Amino acid sequence: QEPAAEKADTLEPYVDRAAFDMVKKKKHIFRNAVVIVAAVLLLGYGVMTFLAYRYFPMGIRINGKDYSFRSYEDTLKELDAPYQDYELKLHFRNGDVTLSSEDMGFKATVEEDLKALREDINPFFWFGYLWTREKTVDVVISYDKDKLKASLDECSQMKPENMKEPENPTLIFNERTNRVEAVPGDKGTKLDTEMVYDIACEKAAAMEGYFDVKNSECYVEPEYTVDSGTVSFAVEKANSYIDTKIGIMYADHTIYIEPKDIYKMLQIYDDYDVQVIRRNVEKYVIEFSRKYDTFDKYRDFRTHDGKIYKAKGEEYGFKLDIEKETELLYIDVVHRIDVERKPEFIHKAYAYDKYGNDIGGNYAEVDLTNQKVYLYLDGELAMECDCVSGNMAEDHGTPGGLFKIDGMAYDVVLRGDDYASPVLYWMPFNGGIGFHDATWRTYFGGDIYKKNGSHGCINMPLENARFLFEKVERGFPVICYWEEDLLK
Repeated sequence: QEPAAEKADTLEPYVDRAAFDMVKKKKHIFRNAVVIVAAVLLLGYGVMTFLAYRYFPMGIRINGKDYSFRSYEDTLKELDAPYQDYELKLHFRNGDVTLSSEDMGFKATVEEDLKALREDINPFFWFGYLWTREKTVDVVISYDKDKLKASLDECSQMKPENMKEPENPTLIFNERTNRVEAVPGDKGTKLDTEMVYDIACEKAAAMEGYFDVKNSECYVEPEYTVDSGTVSFAVEKANSYIDTKIGIMYADHTIYIEPKDIYKMLQIYDDYDVQVIRRNVEKYVIEFSRKYDTFDKYRDFRTHDGKIYKAKGEEYGFKLDIEKETELLYIDVVHRIDVERKPEFIHKAYAYDKYGNDIGGNYAEVDLTNQKVYLYLDGELAMECDCVSGNMAEDHGTPGGLFKIDGMAYDVVLRGDDYASPVLYWMPFNGGIGFHDATWRTYFGGDIYKKNGSHGCINMPLENARFLFEKVERGFPVICYWEEDLLK
């Protein structure tokens, strides 16, 4: 039994060679693979390290843009590019000016920051930029202040001789609203050049491309604006004058002074003091007189049969007393007196209407050619009669023209070089010529006047003379005319 046991102890274990060789082969392959992968990784790392040494590493972003594998020079050139064409445009009230980089001695570059960033990059730690991606570099800006100032000085807008002074508001009369208003003056183009220099430098330093000078505070402002208290007070004071209601009464017609005419009487000084000027009032009165006075002017008179006589009288019509009326009107305006009053006249007519008719509907008309007297009252014929005018044969012909009754007398004796004629009703209208009764005459009218006329007076039947005497008064209009002087 013992030999058998000994034999069992000396038996070798069974080994599967094929499986063993397979395992061994796999280990060899794995080892080789690890070596290869390590070699590849090492090579890749080396390549990436080399690239990170020569270029910016993969994944890096500078100022928001990917610069992977870009050279320092290319990156610097691209980052600097936007700053190389920098311009500053200035918008003035009277035009635009553009300053180039050269005009300002302007330079802008990221070189300093980019160089520092490049030096901080560890090429052996290139893989770190796969996660830490964003980097920022700042631009360094420089400019030549003296060169910028010199370039601005060359601009026409900055030359003193081209600058226009700002204007204060002007007070004008608005005829549409009948009010005095303040209108802004021309803002001008005068600049505070030092302020322009300073702001332009700030713009260049911030690399801003637009400077709106027009809407900045660089322009010199006028002393006053429409909102200034001084201007507002002047407007209020001027309007208080033009609000005055002044009516000038010509007989039965009142002429109101218009606000625009009162405005012309004012003087508004540079400091906005508003005053009524006497000489301006006088100018207005003179113009008013020229427009409305009828004294010594022709006017159309329509005769009883519809013809036109150009009537003019040396003593008939309205004529203002310029001196007295100026004084009264000056007081009215200065004290803002609302008034309707009769003006101061040197001469007066009998009537006045809105058409400038100063004869009206009450007048005595003498047709010298046909030897007729017509009396009109309120535009209606009140009396018609024959008459005898001045003796033509003895050169006493009655002159035509426009006159007025100068006086009235009852029961008087008219005397001349060779006559003395008692009359009951005497109404002179042209010096020694007038209406009167002629009881010594039996007949009136016709051709009597040619050889047996008066010394120039208008002889009338007694009853007609009495009627006329009862209806007229001093100043009553008298129009005498010859037919050849009428317009058809």
